[in-house]
Amino acid sequence: MHAKSSSGGAETNEVIAPDALLAITAEQLRVPLTTLQLQLHSLTRSMTRSPNLPAAQFSPRVLTILGQARRLADMVDAAEDVSLAMHGELQAELCWTSLELGEVIRTVVHDAAERAREQGCLMRVSIDQPLWGEWDPARVRRMVAALVHNALQYAPGKPIVVATKLSGECAYVEVRDQGPGVSDIDLARMHESILLPRRSQSGSGTGLWLAARVARAMGGTVSGKRAPTGGSIFCIELPLSPPTQPIGKLTDLGPRPV
Repeated sequence: MHAKSSSGGAETNEVIAPDALLAITAEQLRVPLTTLQLQLHSLTRSMTRSPNLPAAQFSPRVLTILGQARRLADMVDAAEDVSLAMHGELQAELCWTSLELGEVIRTVVHDAAERAREQGCLMRVSIDQPLWGEWDPARVRRMVAALVHNALQYAPGKPIVVATKLSGECAYVEVRDQGPGVSDIDLARMHESILLPRRSQSGSGTGLWLAARVARAMGGTVSGKRAPTGGSIFCIELPLSPPTQPIGKLTDLGPRPV
């Protein structure tokens, strides 16, 4: 497979090898898997020490474990979507369903609540009105989760706001944080035509890269910028209805302003 370079338009032989995709997937899976293991160990100890405790006292931990299990499943599905995106086959795999966007956001924020507490982040949801549209529910949830987890990664101890709005025939999801602000390098990486592995303490960047391609497959965009007052603003724009024509091969996604 050949891909066009996002910088100069020339073709390159750089492709993501199966072992590189495996390395990226392993990196993404490590955090939720570790959290899940710790929660299960803690729950097992509690049940051993106090086997007669009411089930209600265990339910918060069980819900946390279920959330982490869902995140693990999302990571596996995301790895498959990376492959589909690299081969220009993502749009054909979308499952269009009538969906209320606010419910998706509440689910994502609920699943991220424990990590937010660990990071010292206060998360706030701002939804003015129900937003209905036809989208792929699982992939929309993973897109929003990618932006939320990016904010948690880069802005520990800072507030995070997840907001929605309706403008014309498009719905918008905006995630704001008060971290150091996204770098030009990371913004450019989000719109690279191919996904190359990057090993750093801040992660691989796979979530944002894939979110941009999923949004494009639905006829929308993902954009980001540094906020004037500090921090980052990422925005998902999604048309309320599916595209009437097939989207071209998802390679050159030049950066777009928020």
